[in-house]
Amino acid sequence: MKIIFLFASLITGIAVWSQQKLPITATEKKALIDSLKKRLEQYYVFPDKGKEMGQYLAKRWSSNSYDAISDYNVFLDTLFTDITKVHHDPHMRMGIDPDYVKSIKEEKTRPLPTKEKLEAERALYRKYNYGFSRVEVLPGNIGYMALTEFAKLNEESKTVVASAFEFIAYTDAVIIDLRNNNGTYPQMVQEVLSYFFDKPVHTGSTFDRQLGKTVDNYSLAKVKGKKIPNKKLYILISQNTFSAPESFAYTMKNLKRGVVVGEVTAGAAHGTKGFIVNDKVVIAIPYMRGIDPVTKTDWEGVGVQPDVAVKADKALAKAQQIIMENALATVKDPGEKFALEWGLVTVKAQLNPPSITNELKKEYAGVYGVRTISIEGDHLIFQRGNGPKRKLFALSEDTFEVEDQNNYRLRFVRNSEGKVEKIVGSDNYNVTREFLRTNKPN
Repeated sequence: MKIIFLFASLITGIAVWSQQKLPITATEKKALIDSLKKRLEQYYVFPDKGKEMGQYLAKRWSSNSYDAISDYNVFLDTLFTDITKVHHDPHMRMGIDPDYVKSIKEEKTRPLPTKEKLEAERALYRKYNYGFSRVEVLPGNIGYMALTEFAKLNEESKTVVASAFEFIAYTDAVIIDLRNNNGTYPQMVQEVLSYFFDKPVHTGSTFDRQLGKTVDNYSLAKVKGKKIPNKKLYILISQNTFSAPESFAYTMKNLKRGVVVGEVTAGAAHGTKGFIVNDKVVIAIPYMRGIDPVTKTDWEGVGVQPDVAVKADKALAKAQQIIMENALATVKDPGEKFALEWGLVTVKAQLNPPSITNELKKEYAGVYGVRTISIEGDHLIFQRGNGPKRKLFALSEDTFEVEDQNNYRLRFVRNSEGKVEKIVGSDNYNVTREFLRTNKPN
């Protein structure tokens, strides 16, 4: 789906101008309402809703509902509140921003960006790697990508995307994390999703109210990097997932190309841009919407519904659990099976953290040869000889992971009388050693 976003100028302009007291006359109010009504009826993505919003403002004016308002900002706030009473659209914004009004007027005659300006833009994107904040291989041979935004598409950003996919090319499944992704460019959405299809697939259509036409969108036949059309895909979403990343999740879910895990998203589906109301005021109007090939609609106002509903902070662990458990059902190699089971213990502990009581901590505290288990604050502490002290993190009631050593675990073992008599240390290569308790247990 193609989405055009309102420049941040409008938002910053609102913040600046809303702090100033500006008088407004009855004549100015009437002219502003007439202009706003015209823009809504002419450009809003749903013609019937645009007409309804405009008529409601005119009705409120006719009933003298705005007569007592003399401040420009208060008047705009009241108009916007009235608009949202008719139809709430999270993409819509309105405010005083003369600079942005000027920018819109000059848009058609504005020269192309200079080389210096383009380079400055690329330099900014490079600072956060074009939105790819994390790319790694998680336990269980799971490829993981965290995208904080779908950045502007250019040859440099295409290289970043290609490198990210190359890094996870030999994993068994892929997780794309969009929980903290708030939007931006649809071209990058198409670029990323195209890696998951071996040939062009109809991903949706775009209706443009301003131009009065519909355009079909397809995944790209070729990308800069290596495609992974057969790789299992899991997509993480949250309430903060807004607009462009919602389109990625919605499209992949409906095409049965990815499993969506997490919370219902923000529900902002419509492409938006600024329209001039008068020489001071700009309104961001959603004028473009997507038409999914499967649902024949979009996610506006309802959000993307996850296939697997779970709190956002548990979504990654849940996706890992699903992948690992599916892999365990078919794996035959003992080494691979052990590695999956090892990783699954950690994931399950993240989903359902075990509660370790103070009584249990006291039972575990003691000396085990040259290894000491003590209690400091709320944590059990592991120390070997005079080595560094490391916190123990519970994976179950009797099994713990050692701080900064996630490839090593300790398990407390009881004797026939129920007393803790030893600890068993093990690593992720399935090598174990026992350490008998040398002080008398409580």
